[in-house]
Amino acid sequence: MKEIFIDDILKYRQIRSSHSDYRFGGWYLIVNTKNNKSYVGKSIEYMARLKQHLKIKNPKTIIDNQIKDNGINSFRFFLIKKYSEMNIHFHNRKLETIIEHTYINKLNTNYPNGYNIAYYEHLSVKQNLV
Repeated sequence: MKEIFIDDILKYRQIRSSHSDYRFGGWYLIVNTKNNKSYVGKSIEYMARLKQHLKIKNPKTIIDNQIKDNGINSFRFFLIKKYSEMNIHFHNRKLETIIEHTYINKLNTNYPNGYNIAYYEHLSVKQNLV
């Protein structure tokens, strides 16, 4: 895991060229330093998504509400793994969610232990993908 610094996130400018451009994708982790609860997310441009988490004006998710309520300096941000390291691309993009679910379980970020609340009962995670 590689830490991503708040200044780098805030300065980031979107560079993805299309919706099928997965070169800048990855899975990320947001950690609340006050209570050690975490959130696992994914995006085909993870830096742009992290910036959205920091800049959101009307939060609708637990993690976005926590960031707004506690301030961005109460959180640390990490890149778990780039899509390119797992050979994720437009044609096998369904693996994104399966791998995300695996990280959610591995890092124990499901609510109430963490901030992930999505349900993935329909996914088979029998493969050891991470």
